[in-house]
Amino acid sequence: MAGRGHALDGDADAAYRRLDEAQLIISNAADAPPWLYFYGESWFAAQRGMADLHLRDWRSAIENLRAGLAGFAPAFRRDRAWYGACLARAYAGAGEPEAALTTATSVLADASEIGRPHAWGELHRAGGLLLRRGAPEGRLLVAALAERD
Repeated sequence: MAGRGHALDGDADAAYRRLDEAQLIISNAADAPPWLYFYGESWFAAQRGMADLHLRDWRSAIENLRAGLAGFAPAFRRDRAWYGACLARAYAGAGEPEAALTTATSVLADASEIGRPHAWGELHRAGGLLLRRGAPEGRLLVAALAERD
């Protein structure tokens, strides 16, 4: 979380350094408690993607969020909705409106049912970004969100 905080502050070097430190600590933990099962490669890729998103490094965010999502089991609906919504915003930021819309609509149901307020809010941010960039996909996403409000 400290890494994400540095990213929110615009300090990429400190953000990635803290993420690297955390991953090293977790990977070297002896006698790790069972609840650490979630903190593997996929989770750290997703966290790097979140830092990239805060830093508006859209391409890196796409790469890391996709890698993170690839490792999340389908049963992790809330997490898949959250990181999927973030991926939609990364696509929107990168100027890929079709991918943003496709990604957003793929997580729309879970974001509405179990992902409020975080995933839901992120989908609204993706729609707003698409609208500000003049992409017609923004209107489609906003309409899809309004249908579920």
